[in-house]
Amino acid sequence: MKINLITSSRADFSLLKNLIFEIKKSKNLKLNLTATGSHFSKILGNSYKEILENKIKIDYKIKILNNVLSSNNILRDMAKILLNEA
Repeated sequence: MKINLITSSRADFSLLKNLIFEIKKSKNLKLNLTATGSHFSKILGNSYKEILENKIKIDYKIKILNNVLSSNNILRDMAKILLNEA
C-alpha cells in the first residue's frame, strides 16, 4: 500500500518524522513524500535539507515561487501550480 504524505514546513515535518520512519520500516507500506511551502524558502532556512539529512527521500517537490511570508503570493503560486503555469 502506498502512503502519500505532504509536508510544507519544518513544524509539520517534525510532527510527521516518527510516522515517516515507521512507514519506511514497514514491508507492506511504500512512502511517497511531497515537500512544498517553506521547505524551499531561502529566507526560512531551506528546511528541505533537514528532510534529506534524516535520510528521507523527497519524491515530489512543489516549490513556491514567491515570498512565502505573503498569503497573496502563496495563493498566486498555488493557482499557477494548479494551472501548470509554474
